[in-house]
Amino acid sequence: MNRKLALAVALLLVGLALSGSDCIFEEKVVQLVVLGSSCTDPFDEYHTTANWDTPEEYDVSDELDAILSDNGIDKSQIISAELVSATYMVTDPPVHDWTLSGTITIRYGIDYETIVDYTDQSLWEIDGVAEYADLNDAGVDVFNQAIADYLAGGAPVLEFATENDAVGPTPPSELDPIDFEWVACLRIYVIVEEEYDWPDVFRG
Repeated sequence: MNRKLALAVALLLVGLALSGSDCIFEEKVVQLVVLGSSCTDPFDEYHTTANWDTPEEYDVSDELDAILSDNGIDKSQIISAELVSATYMVTDPPVHDWTLSGTITIRYGIDYETIVDYTDQSLWEIDGVAEYADLNDAGVDVFNQAIADYLAGGAPVLEFATENDAVGPTPPSELDPIDFEWVACLRIYVIVEEEYDWPDVFRG
């Protein structure tokens, strides 16, 4: 919405600047950049050991359809799209702090890669605070392949999973389980084409 409003204002200013002169409008195809964001469903973590594997599905088609709808864009207008960044954040913290080490993996069909490594991550430090992830190229490639398949008419579904290896300062137990909820958010860079009538000041 904001992108379209800003462009409308820019066109209005051009029109005012050229009012009073004979101006012919010419149809132009313009490439625009839209930065969309979508989040996974919450990962619910309740564990009594330091090692766990929590999967969560991510429907690429549903998420990209929502981004396009929010920006008034049709799928046919997309030239390219790719994952540019990701954040993770605790949304329901544990009763006391823990530090975690492990990986976040991504699976698409037979492709399986690590997309994030985390080491000694304090849960209280990211309680309500989005932490930017250092993305692994191999995992990003898997995500971008799913985007390419979506643009080609497919309906790709990814699986993200937390594969935790260590918990500090002490391992969780039946008496002291680790219990929290977190979410990951992905930022996707989309280039689209739109047609606009631009004033041609060299005619008339």
